[in-house]
Amino acid sequence: MKFTCKQSDINESIQKLASIVNPRIPNPALLNIWINASKQNGLLLRATDSSRSIHYSLPNVEVEAEGTISVPAKKLAESIRVLNKDDEITFKEAKNGLNISASGTKFTIIGQDPKDFVPLKKASGEEIKVSGKELAKMISLTQFAAAKEAGRYSLNGIYFDCVDNHLALVGSDGKRLAQVVSQNITLPNGKLPGTIILANRSFDLLMWACNKADEVTLILSPQTVAIEAGEVYVDSLLVNGLYPDYKAILPKPYEYQITMDRHELNDALKRVSQFVDVDKYEVLFSLSDNGTALLSTARPGEGDAESQIEVRDSTENMKLAFNPDHILEVLKVLELDDVIMSIKDVDSPVYIKEQQEGLSYYYLVVPSSPTDNV
Repeated sequence: MKFTCKQSDINESIQKLASIVNPRIPNPALLNIWINASKQNGLLLRATDSSRSIHYSLPNVEVEAEGTISVPAKKLAESIRVLNKDDEITFKEAKNGLNISASGTKFTIIGQDPKDFVPLKKASGEEIKVSGKELAKMISLTQFAAAKEAGRYSLNGIYFDCVDNHLALVGSDGKRLAQVVSQNITLPNGKLPGTIILANRSFDLLMWACNKADEVTLILSPQTVAIEAGEVYVDSLLVNGLYPDYKAILPKPYEYQITMDRHELNDALKRVSQFVDVDKYEVLFSLSDNGTALLSTARPGEGDAESQIEVRDSTENMKLAFNPDHILEVLKVLELDDVIMSIKDVDSPVYIKEQQEGLSYYYLVVPSSPTDNV
């Protein structure tokens, strides 16, 4: 096997493949990147951690001699990364592995028999053509709300749902919930092929694949979510389990709505958060019927902080406490200057709704004081 390409043409693909390799996996073959060189098809690169996989095609690489090899992902990625982006790199199969040479530099990486590499097959399932940009945005709007604690296994991911025949994504950690519904992605037969929960560890991988093409193919099956985007294919095994019936806790329209400037709210929260009580970890919102909200925090033995912002629309005097991260994180993904927050009372969840381009976004957050979770 022998082929030549620029560092800038292969570096991104090798770094991404290496990023999913798990060094704690006992199977040595899974620590490798599998490379096939063909004069007709160029390069095909593969890597997996047994729960996720990447197939990457580089059809324009100049192949002088065909062949297949399997080499350690970390060493291959490091060797390519340290070369200059304009370097012309020659890869040549050696007796015990792979020779890499460029601009007077030469590496020899000891490889393994490519037959030991785990065979990777592309997933089969229900295929839906979608906008890569839109699907990536849907993941970004929900991923931050998904649970991170190991004890809430079925919440450790994004749930794929069907709402009025359209694709919806949901993330929740039990204290907050984010839902986004696409008006552009219609599900065949108005349903999904089983319970689909995309694991936390796969969010970035799928978003990366979505951004590789304007239109991508979303492949859904009861075991796997996959994205095919031009020369890139990625897949991920699903989280096993049943997702809670989140629709049961979605509130009906509330009596009060308040409108705040998103940038003012964001700045005020960041200012007062430096004095958040480490134990309580909450910011107190004191809403007034005179059109203001006072945000305040106090840390025993260190000090306190408060910041007042303007509030439009009507509400009665009330006090609500929130984990500041639960508000700051949603402010990062909202687009409109105004944040409209619907409030029932001090003991009920509040929610924020926003209509983005082709997307209906809904965010529910529980105040810190109640003991009941979402």
